[in-house]
Amino acid sequence: MRPDRRAALTGLLALAAAPRALAQRARVRTVGYLSNGADPAWLVKLLAASGHVEGRNLRLEVRTAPPETRDTEKVAAQLVEMRPDVLLAFGARNVSVLARLTKAIPIVCGGTADPVGIGFAETVRRPGGNITGLSYGIPEIAQILVGLMRTVKPRLQRILALTERKEADGQQGWGNVLRSLEGRARGAGIAWELVRVGSAAETERALAPLEPATALVYYIDVTGVLANARAAELANGRRLASMAANTALGRAGVLMHYSIDHADPQRRVAAIVDQVLRGANPAEIPFELPDRTTFIVNRATAKAIGVELPPEVLARATEIVG
Repeated sequence: MRPDRRAALTGLLALAAAPRALAQRARVRTVGYLSNGADPAWLVKLLAASGHVEGRNLRLEVRTAPPETRDTEKVAAQLVEMRPDVLLAFGARNVSVLARLTKAIPIVCGGTADPVGIGFAETVRRPGGNITGLSYGIPEIAQILVGLMRTVKPRLQRILALTERKEADGQQGWGNVLRSLEGRARGAGIAWELVRVGSAAETERALAPLEPATALVYYIDVTGVLANARAAELANGRRLASMAANTALGRAGVLMHYSIDHADPQRRVAAIVDQVLRGANPAEIPFELPDRTTFIVNRATAKAIGVELPPEVLARATEIVG
């Protein structure tokens, strides 16, 4: 082949390859991660397993807004201004901030109590907006919890919920749990009272008016002011049936603990991010509900406080203590 023809052919081949090279460069995707300070190594590893390799076809932009600071709005705005292909955040507070800043960029929520109740989604099955992710299924859990309480206390008339005295709940923390539980309890004709405590003495005063035959104590987020064993001891000492949201409390002597969680949540979050990066519409990606149940029943406590545990409750338990 003559040199001039060879040069011409080489030029044509280079021109043909140029669009492919440009396309490869254009396929670099950006994930904007609004972090609370956690190491993002897990995300890099899991996305790499799905073919999104940092430095090759993936850019990960991490901005940290620790929960104790007020810089979340500023940090979130920095991420949104980058126009990433997808935004990722954990917790209703961070997701809410991102949602206020953009309705166009897909947002993957690493976990929220009630995406429909908060306003992140029209329905769990079809979110309908730019947000999807994991849901803790709090309304569903609340229905189960109240059902279990009534099963072990057929004459149940009153639930006393004890929580640590903290800042106002709003949409974060345990606020959605408490509201859902209150709604389910009142809907079943059961009186509901929420008391915030800051010490064992305050807890004792809150328990004093309760009638063991018709009342139940629900501990939710009190381990900052009470040791697990002390919390159980206070209720058991008055022969009050007690239930806890905390797994450690469930093994420390309260009557029951029930919770639902996601199996391998990081992998599930990364899988949703992968779907969005591949072009899936977050409006049509269902929020994933928990699939792992922990139900601890303390048979020794039941005997000590005079509560008969029905066979269906024992059969449902994932762990029986005592």
